[in-house]
Amino acid sequence: MRLYWLLLILLPFFGKWTEFRSEAGKFQVLAPQELQHQVDTTETAIGDLIYHTYFLQQQEKQGNQIYMVTYCDYPEGSMHADSTELVEEFFDATIQSATESVEGELLYIHKDKLQGQEGKRWRIDYLEGKAVIRTRAFVVSNRYYSVQVVNPQFKNMNANVERFMDSFRFLETE
Repeated sequence: MRLYWLLLILLPFFGKWTEFRSEAGKFQVLAPQELQHQVDTTETAIGDLIYHTYFLQQQEKQGNQIYMVTYCDYPEGSMHADSTELVEEFFDATIQSATESVEGELLYIHKDKLQGQEGKRWRIDYLEGKAVIRTRAFVVSNRYYSVQVVNPQFKNMNANVERFMDSFRFLETE
C-alpha cells in the first residue's frame, strides 16, 4: 500500500514533460504538452500593448488545469526594472486588477527572485473559493512576464503546479 501512495505522489515527476522555449519571448519552461500561442492587443493610455500568451488547457476528469506564460513589452521609459518604486506600483496595480477581474480574494503576495531579477508570487482564490490562480511575475527591462497556473481548489497543491512554476527561466537578462 505504501508503494501505491509513493507512486501516486511521484507520478507527476515521471510524466513526459518537455522543455518549451520561446526565442522571441526570451524564456523557457517545462510543460506537460506543447504550449499554444495567442496574441492580444490592448489599447492603453501609453499606447497599444501586445500580450503574447503561451498556454495549455488540460481537460481532466475533475476539472481544468491551465498552464500559462504571458509576456508584454512596455514602451521605453514607461517602466523599467531598475525603477524599484515604479515596479512596485506596477505590481500592486496588476495584482489588484487581477483580483478584481475574477471577483476573487488575494490570499498572499511574496517577494520572488529568479536569475537576479526581482519579482512577486501571489495567489488568488475565486469562484467562491472553488478555483485558484497562482502567479509568478517579473519585470526585466521593459518586459513584463507572468507565469500562471489556474486550477480547481482541490488540485491547488500538486507537484505539477510547482514543477511548471519553478521551471520558468529567462533565456537572457540585462
